[in-house]
Amino acid sequence: MNYPNWHAFIKMHMKANVFVNKYGNTIDFVSYNKFKNLNKYENRLLSQGNLALLDQLEMIKANGQNVQIQKAIIINELHSISREFNVSSEHAIHRRLKIQSQDKKLLEFDDLPDEIKNKISHFIEIQYSSIKSFISKFNVENSSSFKFKSPNNMYSLKWNGSKTNLTELIHVLYESGNVTKQNGLLTKKELFENMERFFNVDLRSWETTITKIANRDNPTRFLNQLEEKMSDYITKKLK
Repeated sequence: MNYPNWHAFIKMHMKANVFVNKYGNTIDFVSYNKFKNLNKYENRLLSQGNLALLDQLEMIKANGQNVQIQKAIIINELHSISREFNVSSEHAIHRRLKIQSQDKKLLEFDDLPDEIKNKISHFIEIQYSSIKSFISKFNVENSSSFKFKSPNNMYSLKWNGSKTNLTELIHVLYESGNVTKQNGLLTKKELFENMERFFNVDLRSWETTITKIANRDNPTRFLNQLEEKMSDYITKKLK
């Protein structure tokens, strides 16, 4: 069975075509993937994403006994697409970014004026947010308790502490800079999503939890507990 809305949604995130008008040293932005307006582009991605979600739900139902494997395949494909993006603190970049002037000459992103760079970056950020939002919707739509699992149930670890403690730990790991990706910048949201799947625990309210942690009398309560456990371990080993 063909799923045109799903394939169209994927295609919309795998291309990053920019057109500009160049007259001497002056460069004017024309479009990103044929869209000139950010809001219209965002709305188009959202509507296509909703149609693609219906396609995926239909695809999963059609697979019958292979539902869990099909879900895993879809999630893997979505995360593969998200790796086409590099969303840094300065500019968001798409790995397939192609910038072309009206005379069909290709231009380098770094050679563009800051105003044009920022414009392109905003379109890419919307594109990136679209694919991440789809992943969240897909998980929720299939079941509030569904988290990614490999077909072989590779990960069966369980977090026995509170969600607040786990959030504190993940937050510090990210801020320390000790956790990164091999192929680009790791966002805090991506780290939380990965740890969420790893421990099979719902951390969708992590931003609110971090705010509450920061407002506590002791923002590093769990880290202090870990430090005490390490000290106790060392003391016992030395006896």
